[in-house]
Amino acid sequence: MFVVAGLGNPGKKYEGTRHNAGYMFVDQLGEFLGWDKQYDVYDWKSDTGGQYMLREVKSGGMVRMVIIKPLTFMNLSGQAVRGVIDQTKAKISDELIVVHDDLDIPLGKFKIQKEVSPHLHNGVLNVEHVLGRKDFLRVRLGVDSREGDRSIPGDEYVLSTMSERERQTFDESVQDAIRQLRSVLEF
Repeated sequence: MFVVAGLGNPGKKYEGTRHNAGYMFVDQLGEFLGWDKQYDVYDWKSDTGGQYMLREVKSGGMVRMVIIKPLTFMNLSGQAVRGVIDQTKAKISDELIVVHDDLDIPLGKFKIQKEVSPHLHNGVLNVEHVLGRKDFLRVRLGVDSREGDRSIPGDEYVLSTMSERERQTFDESVQDAIRQLRSVLEF
């Protein structure tokens, strides 16, 4: 069973920000799989401890994927991911996919890699720290459209909202990333 963790920050304040790219990805993943007649995609529900929102994807009556949004805020994402891994008994190296924003990649691009993360991404660093390992798959979603202008520091820039045009470019790249991830993992 796959566990797909979309990293982000909870609350209206962070909706549509670059740092919530992981949240946006898992929302679109659920919709994408919901269109496929072989899957039953269930509504979001909170875990009893309030650390994450969870959405099950079933096929043939069995859970094939768990999609999560940590509610612990970005810098403590590892707690939520650990909770789901413990609950599902998913194999970290084969079944965990962490999806996050990446300022090292231009807006509209993405990379699907194992053990490679952007420099200083506190959410990913926390997941690695809490799990005690780095050998999980990452979907690195490009969110940088500054085109060389670094007058806005990265930690501020990721908390800015995308323009409509940027969001359209981002959403198109998410659809491409979902299709590539699906072909790589054969789900």
